[in-house]
Amino acid sequence: MKLPNSFKKSSGFTLIELLIVIAIIGILISIVLAAFSRAQAQARDGKRKSDIESIRGALEQYYSDNNAYPNDATWVANLENSSGSVYLRDVPEKDPQENSYFYTTTGPTWNTQKYCISTALETGSETSLCGGNYSRTAQD
Repeated sequence: MKLPNSFKKSSGFTLIELLIVIAIIGILISIVLAAFSRAQAQARDGKRKSDIESIRGALEQYYSDNNAYPNDATWVANLENSSGSVYLRDVPEKDPQENSYFYTTTGPTWNTQKYCISTALETGSETSLCGGNYSRTAQD
């Protein structure tokens, strides 16, 4: 006696097998996304550190020309255009994540001999001397 078509074993995946595969793919995607977002944060922090170093180089050039660092209120204007000298064409005041770069000088206002420039990093947890958690000073 022949069995009807409804009793024949069909070739395909069961619902349980499909759910397991979907769950494994979901776990792998979440791991990849977590690693990718961490890599993006580290890249943004690298950009911030690079910006700080660019500003620091411009500050040192300004100091060599003027024997003092620019004051807190006008440091951006002084670096972008100081008596016809451009030390840094576009001083980054904020990064794409809206973290500011903080600049302070120490010493008398007529003779500023030290500075500290800092920002907040996404992957760092330590605190710096002058705000944020990453800073560079005239002594570094």
